[in-house]
Amino acid sequence: MNAFLSMTLLLLLYASPQEVEFVEEWSVRIPRFNESSVLRSFMGGDGQLYLYEVQLTRGLLTGPGRLVVISPQGRVVRTLESPFFSSLAIAVDRRGHIYLWQMEGNRSRIRIFSPEMAPIRTIETPTLHPELLLVDDAGNIYAVGPHVHSGQEARFEHLDGTIVHVFAQDGREIAAFGSWDASLPLDRRVRAMSRSLLALSRGRLLLYPNRPVPPDRFVSPLHIFTFDGDAPRVEATFDLRTLPAPARAARSEVQRSLLSESDFVEGVGIWHDRVAVNIMRRTPAGTFQSLVVLISPSGQMVEVPVPAPERGRLIGVDPQGNFYFEYRPSGRIVKARLVER
Repeated sequence: MNAFLSMTLLLLLYASPQEVEFVEEWSVRIPRFNESSVLRSFMGGDGQLYLYEVQLTRGLLTGPGRLVVISPQGRVVRTLESPFFSSLAIAVDRRGHIYLWQMEGNRSRIRIFSPEMAPIRTIETPTLHPELLLVDDAGNIYAVGPHVHSGQEARFEHLDGTIVHVFAQDGREIAAFGSWDASLPLDRRVRAMSRSLLALSRGRLLLYPNRPVPPDRFVSPLHIFTFDGDAPRVEATFDLRTLPAPARAARSEVQRSLLSESDFVEGVGIWHDRVAVNIMRRTPAGTFQSLVVLISPSGQMVEVPVPAPERGRLIGVDPQGNFYFEYRPSGRIVKARLVER
């Protein structure tokens, strides 16, 4: 979608929010590397889509793994296999460099590789156990994860109560922000914190913290951060429990909130000036419907169903405003764009 069409659609959303829908651009199915593996899909800073798998042995991530690179046109650009792929904390920067977190003994490290997996350098960081990495255009590394003792997950140390830790390219921690949910016992607090969602675009960072693991049920607020130098500043906070559902979902006798405790957030992204939240909403039949809710800076919302028949999970939004969805268990990846009906 070119810039003119994208801006036209954005203006239409403000004028007639019910008249938009997703249209599929392409879909692709990627065979699994191994049936005993864990799969993660993510958008790279270079605008390409990455499908990442790590071998699972007796419940532990052991590697080797595989990284499949898919172009914006839906073509497989390259496939990489490596024994270094033994952690789910992976990111790709705007140059295509691959960042991979590893724990070696008591040392927490982020290894950086070329797009072809040639080693570039290793960054020593404070002892962390991240579940998610992102890299911004300046090369700063964002890690979601708790501090740990000696790399042992059973001995978490609640040091400062923060979720996101930001590192410079030399390994210095330059910022930390986002709060743990202190109402939970420590082990459940760590699990919820480690499932936090993060998205980054054009100097804005979106954090949905502390996603619960059943049987826990709660709804976290959504935070948007901007940066004053290296210091994060909260630009906006949306409480999804108190926001009313958009008109499309509220055509019933009872007004409901945007997100109830029976629903859950599955993905987040940034679409132009709007926040995109992928919600799995429980229907009266007990099934879940996948929706993307677009929230403007003023709090205006538009709700768009994700293409059926399966439950599509939002992977991310590319710089051109295209949406990428993952459909399991079929393994289908879909690129879609918003159009006027």
